[in-house]
Amino acid sequence: MSRVTFLVDGFNIYHSTKKASWDLKLDGKGTKWLDLNSLLSDYLHRFGGGSQIEEIFYFSALAKHLDSVAPGKTARHKQFIKCLESTGVIVELFQFKSKEVSYKQGNIRITIYRYEEKETDVAIGSRL
Repeated sequence: MSRVTFLVDGFNIYHSTKKASWDLKLDGKGTKWLDLNSLLSDYLHRFGGGSQIEEIFYFSALAKHLDSVAPGKTARHKQFIKCLESTGVIVELFQFKSKEVSYKQGNIRITIYRYEEKETDVAIGSRL
């Protein structure tokens, strides 16, 4: 019997699920919630008969920098994380970091701050 561990990049799965739900026009709104255990269980046959899920790791970061423009986004993400944890998913959270980006528009130099999440990829690689 094979024991299988899954490593899930939270942002990739979130945006893929969001796009798929819009493409399918589910409820006219789209959905971002996903039962990872059910989804990943459907892949066990690829590892041979009798395979079992050993662990599921979910890697993500809370987009707290968006709270001012998208109130409740972080709270909904935290609620989703609680649901994942209640099903045995191991959640590893990281942070966004601000990055200064400058560009020139005409004769004016404009500097803005972008937020990037880089730690997740490193954590997934380390877990591998």
